[in-house]
Amino acid sequence: MIRETGDIKVSRLKAHHVSDHIKGKGWKPNTVRSVMATVNACLNHCEREGWIEKNPLRGKVHLPQVERRDIIMSASDRKQLIDSASEPFKSALLFLEGTGCRPQEARLARVEKCDLAKGVIMVPNKTRKKTGDRERPVFLSSTMIELCWTLIGNRTEGWLLLNKWGNPWKKPAFQRLMERLCGMLSIEDGACLYSLRHGFLSEAINQKNMNPALVAIQAGHTDVKMLLKHYLHHDADAMRKALDGE
Repeated sequence: MIRETGDIKVSRLKAHHVSDHIKGKGWKPNTVRSVMATVNACLNHCEREGWIEKNPLRGKVHLPQVERRDIIMSASDRKQLIDSASEPFKSALLFLEGTGCRPQEARLARVEKCDLAKGVIMVPNKTRKKTGDRERPVFLSSTMIELCWTLIGNRTEGWLLLNKWGNPWKKPAFQRLMERLCGMLSIEDGACLYSLRHGFLSEAINQKNMNPALVAIQAGHTDVKMLLKHYLHHDADAMRKALDGE
């Protein structure tokens, strides 16, 4: 952001500096919100540590409304995507599609948090401030247990998912690889990693008739409200079958 601000003191930062930094980037509202939130979080951290007197942007930067990801990738496109991916990205996509966990949870999943005998892995909990739980369980199907055994090998600690250099996945590279592969395959609808989570959750309640309460637990939701609002009615074919009594 130094291009827009110049070499100035933090105390002289203005809201327009952030706006100037974002202008012309072509970012989607969710990305803009993430960038703004990151800048604000950094300044708040510096204030808490006593490095600056106060955050000069507090209350002055308007965060854009989050766009819900209502358009998700079709099952056929997800299959084509995974079939076309090369390792180790392919295994990462399989893990996301097979567990329904958030991309960040998958990136931060660790070997020592896996209990494959019980078929569960503990991941950082996004709702920890609300629930008080620092971790949450992600339950594994038999297929996912086998995948985890393959990913872990003889390791006893470290990140579960590793890139081709043996390092943990970084968020930008993770998403960029997804977008690049979708572009190569001309997949436009739901060309983001979250589509695999949406696909898992939608199919669980619309196609597999899983108990919504259990699906909510797998998703890491504190209740079924989010699930019912954004996933249950997503599948028109499932609704038609339900109405026809099939």
